[in-house]
Amino acid sequence: MTVTSLRLWRGKSLPLFASSSLSALAGRPAQAGRRLFALILCLWLMADLAAQQRKAELPFAHLTIRDRLSHNTVYCLLQDQYGYIWAGTPHGLNRYDGYDFRLFRTPARDSDSAGFRGTTITSLLEDHAGRLWVGTAQNGLNVRLPRASQFENLKQDTAFAPIRGYHISALYEDAEGLIWIGTIEGGLLRYDPLRKRSVHYNAARSGLSNDLVFDIIQDRQGRVWVATAGVGLHLLQPDGRFALVPETVAGADNLAGYHKSLLLDGDSLWVGTEGSGLYGLDLRSMACGRIRTSPPISEGIRDLHMDSAGHIVIATAGDGLQVYQPASNQLDIYTSRRGQPHSLNTDALLCLMTDRSDNLWVGTYNGGINVHWPHQAWFEHMIPQGQPGQQPAQTRSVLSLMQSRSGTVWMGTDGGGVFQWDPQDASLPVPQFVHDPGNPASLAGNVVKSLLEDQKGRIWMGTFSEGLSRYDPATNRFTHFRHAYWQPGSLSGNNVWSMAERQNGAIWIATLGGGISVWDPRTERFRVHTTDPQIPGSLIDPNIAVVFVDQADQVWAGSLSRGLERWDPDRQIFIHHQHDPADSLSLSDDAVRVIFQDRRGDLWIGTEGGGLNRWLGGGQFERIGTREGLLDLNVMGISEDQEGWLWLSTYEGLTRFHPETRTFQSFDFRSEVNTNQFNQLALITLRDGRIMGGGIEGVHTISPHRLAKAPPAPRVFLTDLQVFNQRIEPGPSLNDNVYLKKRIEVADTIFLDHADQAFTLFFASTRYDARSQFSYRMRGFNDDWQLGSPGQNRATYTDLPPGSYHFEVSLDGEIAAVMLRISPPFWETFWFRVLMTLLGLSIIGLSMAIMVRRREQQHEQELLVANAKILALENEQLNNTLKTQNAKLMSSSAQAAQKNELISALKDQLQSLPVGAPDRLKSILDTMDRELKGEKYWEEFDFYMHHVDKAFTQAILARHPDLTQNDLRICLLIRLNLTTKETAALLNITPRGVEQSRYRLKKRLNLPREADLRQYIHGFDQPTDGS
Repeated sequence: MTVTSLRLWRGKSLPLFASSSLSALAGRPAQAGRRLFALILCLWLMADLAAQQRKAELPFAHLTIRDRLSHNTVYCLLQDQYGYIWAGTPHGLNRYDGYDFRLFRTPARDSDSAGFRGTTITSLLEDHAGRLWVGTAQNGLNVRLPRASQFENLKQDTAFAPIRGYHISALYEDAEGLIWIGTIEGGLLRYDPLRKRSVHYNAARSGLSNDLVFDIIQDRQGRVWVATAGVGLHLLQPDGRFALVPETVAGADNLAGYHKSLLLDGDSLWVGTEGSGLYGLDLRSMACGRIRTSPPISEGIRDLHMDSAGHIVIATAGDGLQVYQPASNQLDIYTSRRGQPHSLNTDALLCLMTDRSDNLWVGTYNGGINVHWPHQAWFEHMIPQGQPGQQPAQTRSVLSLMQSRSGTVWMGTDGGGVFQWDPQDASLPVPQFVHDPGNPASLAGNVVKSLLEDQKGRIWMGTFSEGLSRYDPATNRFTHFRHAYWQPGSLSGNNVWSMAERQNGAIWIATLGGGISVWDPRTERFRVHTTDPQIPGSLIDPNIAVVFVDQADQVWAGSLSRGLERWDPDRQIFIHHQHDPADSLSLSDDAVRVIFQDRRGDLWIGTEGGGLNRWLGGGQFERIGTREGLLDLNVMGISEDQEGWLWLSTYEGLTRFHPETRTFQSFDFRSEVNTNQFNQLALITLRDGRIMGGGIEGVHTISPHRLAKAPPAPRVFLTDLQVFNQRIEPGPSLNDNVYLKKRIEVADTIFLDHADQAFTLFFASTRYDARSQFSYRMRGFNDDWQLGSPGQNRATYTDLPPGSYHFEVSLDGEIAAVMLRISPPFWETFWFRVLMTLLGLSIIGLSMAIMVRRREQQHEQELLVANAKILALENEQLNNTLKTQNAKLMSSSAQAAQKNELISALKDQLQSLPVGAPDRLKSILDTMDRELKGEKYWEEFDFYMHHVDKAFTQAILARHPDLTQNDLRICLLIRLNLTTKETAALLNITPRGVEQSRYRLKKRLNLPREADLRQYIHGFDQPTDGS
């Protein structure tokens, strides 16, 4: 058997000790007591040596080029303020976040690079301001400001001109914030980051014995110590020069060595040398001495570090890792051990670093990074080794476990028979019983699925397909029980899966295919319970995977796929409990694999696929699954430790569950070198408190009381932002958009565009466990926490609507958060909406105004048409009236003219009478003159002219205001189309007088001679026609 260590999470580091076998010491029977004393002393010394060897099995995990580390040689290590681990290698600078390495480097020949320059990274420092300093072998210093994402190379800075081109071997910040830079062959440089000035120290003018500087440190008095190649140390004096301290002593070691490392511990300065070992210097007395231990400390010391316990951790150049305890002057040695995958993978170590969670990181030569996790659990792993001729596969799978009353652990294997193991001994399990085809008295079969010790101390061994074997230690003999269908009272089936003993000594035996056989100790015969549809209360399934007797002597049985059976002894029937999808208080799954009762009396049922159930009574169950924290829904074994925790074996590993606090602690085997899938019912608690689980890769044991308390709360931080799978850096990035104004680790806001339809946020923690299970949520989109799968370190979102969101990621209560602002398209912005609203309102207002104006115009048009129609009607009526009046006037004028002509004719005739006519005749003539000269007609004519045809009169007077009353009469008479004769009769003038009046009127009207007076006068009638 081999003994190895297995790292798991959420536990404590347990150094596991490899067993040491002692050779048999032969001696002659006549040897005296002094030989016996020598034998005892030898045994004691060898036991002490074995203890030392066991102590040397400190477990480590390894990060190498397989994990994407750029090179397996690591010169320097650093944890920065955010939690990243930085590793300097010959092939660039690596940044590790627990999941992946990110590489920073530029080829040495690229002298034009403005950013990070260098390939071989030799030293690292983060100062109090958060600046990250990176020393290289050929390209000087690189520095990155706290909130910057890019490095700046300082090779061309004149302040660093004295060390340009030299190998940077050490970086140190003193109490005043000054940066000390040690070089190989370039001496020492002190740089002031605020004043941008430097001071150069070298052997030629500063008192250094040589220019090969390997380490710098400042003590509590503010004194600066410098370690160079050769003897002694250098102490900076007030005059600015270095002095060699302590002084060289003839014949003494004098801290001789090429490479040196310094470690300050209060008033003690420890000096590790590559050449003469470890020294201690008392800073008060300046007394210095070499540390001597047994075994001796390595003389090839590469680095020194102090752990939280005050021990000095020593990295050596070939002797592995050494831990010196100053208080006891003891030395522990941890070396690489072949065949043990969790030891150091090389003994050539270069640098050391402890992070803020007390994890020890070791940089190695060609071994990558070795990490010891003090807060993680390490299980002891054993694989039984069979007898000669047996195949390893036949013995490595452990199907069943049982600890007898004597303390011996019995192990049933899948093909290798039965092994025994003494928990008090570090030796391997030894094969005890195997099937021998030529010996009927041997074990019935080598596939042993179940083990039981009865009240009489006999061991029952249930096999697969070979029935049942009972071993009696008192007689050292086996008794076999097999199924014989022709023999009543025989075993019901040969596939014995589980066994349990009642208080009366009856043993209930679960078989696959044969139901349950109950062995009666009085008759040594079996009573069979199987399925029978004709018998109410019979078993519902003949395939029984587990049988269990509780503290009240109640028998329970779990079938392979038909649920849970409870035996009612009074009615002699089985009561069935099965899964009901419609009943949340029913059994979670019908595939029952384990039944267990804890010290509180609670009954627990583990299922394959349904997780854990607690019996509530009355046919009801409480279900416990992955939502509640269970590692896996396939519960194959249950046991209880001394503190009341239930240990559950699953396909994914081990989980321990506290029934009162309902808290879980899981131990995941899936990604480990020595993986294990636990077998059904192969989980027990040993009397010394250790939990032992059997699986396809042997057994694992752990002492629950040695599990550490919860590790320090990890710091959770964001590590990357990708948009469309492209990494985003601060400043202008994809499509010249500014997504980040600061580095993602310190960014408070991420700015995204609506077109960024897919983006991913990456996160990590200072636990550096690639299987950590984060929870995350995007408040404003989904306020519920989402539990990621183990190892998931990213959250991807697609088609997130524009708006403001708050992303949070959590691990063990620690939260990292960042705001996200997704800008909408311009048509969805507030101002665009306001503008569009105003524009819409303007358009609506304008449209309404246009509509109103159109309606007004339409109304005006309609009004004009109506007015025109009214005017036309009025004109028509007026014309009709005028025509009527004209007709009347013409008729009157004609009558008047006719009357005047008649009177004139009568007058003429009367005047032709002889003179001297009677006076009566004269009277008639006078009357006729008066009638002819009367104004009554003209009065009517003037009334017509001024009132009836007023428009005509006003129109012609407006154009010709100088017209007389007679002129107007002539105009009206012309307008009435009267003949010259009719006009002359009306005016009582001669026709020639009418012509003369028309002539004078034409002149007053300023008409040319050839103009038509009648046409001109009728021209004033046009307005009355409505035009």
